[in-house]
Amino acid sequence: MERPAQPLRAIALSIAPGALCIAVPAVARTEAGVEVGVSGTVSSNPDLVNNPKTGVSGVGTIVPWVRFESELSTIAVMGNLEYQKYTNRYSSHVTAWASVNANRRLSENVSVAGGLTYRRTSTVLDTFLATGAGSVIPGSGEVQIPTAPIPDVSFGNGRTRSESYEGSLSLSVTPGERSSLSASAGFQLSRYPSLTGANSNNLHGSLGYNYQLSQRAGVNASVSFARYDFLGTRVGDGWTVTPQLGGSYRLNESVSLSGSLGASLSRSHRPDGTIREFTVFSGDLSLCKTAKRTKYCLNASRSAQSTALGGASAVNQVKFNMARAIGQYDSFSADINYSRYDSPTILGVVGRVSQFYGVSSSYSHSFAGRRLSAVVTPSFVRLTDDNGSKNNFEIRIGVRYRFGGRT
Repeated sequence: MERPAQPLRAIALSIAPGALCIAVPAVARTEAGVEVGVSGTVSSNPDLVNNPKTGVSGVGTIVPWVRFESELSTIAVMGNLEYQKYTNRYSSHVTAWASVNANRRLSENVSVAGGLTYRRTSTVLDTFLATGAGSVIPGSGEVQIPTAPIPDVSFGNGRTRSESYEGSLSLSVTPGERSSLSASAGFQLSRYPSLTGANSNNLHGSLGYNYQLSQRAGVNASVSFARYDFLGTRVGDGWTVTPQLGGSYRLNESVSLSGSLGASLSRSHRPDGTIREFTVFSGDLSLCKTAKRTKYCLNASRSAQSTALGGASAVNQVKFNMARAIGQYDSFSADINYSRYDSPTILGVVGRVSQFYGVSSSYSHSFAGRRLSAVVTPSFVRLTDDNGSKNNFEIRIGVRYRFGGRT
């Protein structure tokens, strides 16, 4: 793996100990467990290729986790390893991720949080289906909403293997009853072994201020910064600054609306050696409901981001996630995603467009005791770029079993 740039290494070495050292001096409670699952899938085009054949596969999954909690601190460690073996010409897929997240309250007005994450995927579909069904917390009836990230599909290749190493550290200060300040910094190392010039080391940071006008309404201001360094080439190297103003409003006890508007100012190196400077309208809108048995979030955003092709691109994304507990033993979840990348090409300055459509839902039934459950997950994915459209219909049926406790 290529060595990261010196400034990135310095920040990474600062964030990693900070994230791991928000530790609990005297742990009040420790919980741990592991979830194992087996399933079978039928897919019309699992690798999103031009001449597809139906793929039938078996999948094995293991998800270990441990949580340490005290009055002031919480540390959660979780991993996921999935192996998918096909019965025909398609190659096996390995998807894995591991994360550690921690937070600590330093005083009544100051708290810190940090996290480290590793992800490995073999295809676009692996990323989209990384979390599977939203689940019910045993004993509480409360559902957990799925939060799989939207994949970077700017390169238009469903079979591209990717790895990423991510870290973040944040500080929150509440100087008064109505106001709060926040600051964060982080890094992401992205690796695409089959794409020359796509590997990158990225830094990001932000500052924010929020003022609560009333119990229902608030206003906020923020500025974020991102620095892109594509390894082995200067194409795409550059930065983006995004100032925004926004507000939030609570419609009732469980439903909230928030949004912000601003601009993304970007500067990056073109393939022909010149500097590309551009400004795009940026913003985001979020409508969320958070209740015990029903949760959903609708998010829409536009910004300038780095992509696997190299260079900053205008990115539009819409995402809807929901989860609902049905009765005592059943739960349902759904993911709907759309993203559009207006990306510069490697060989020229003419832009290309890549679009991703993804729909996935899961129905889970837990048997008595809630440790054994059966899950059915149908999904549809479409990837569209200059070479046309590629679709995949898939259904996955399986069982999973939980060992240990869970908060």
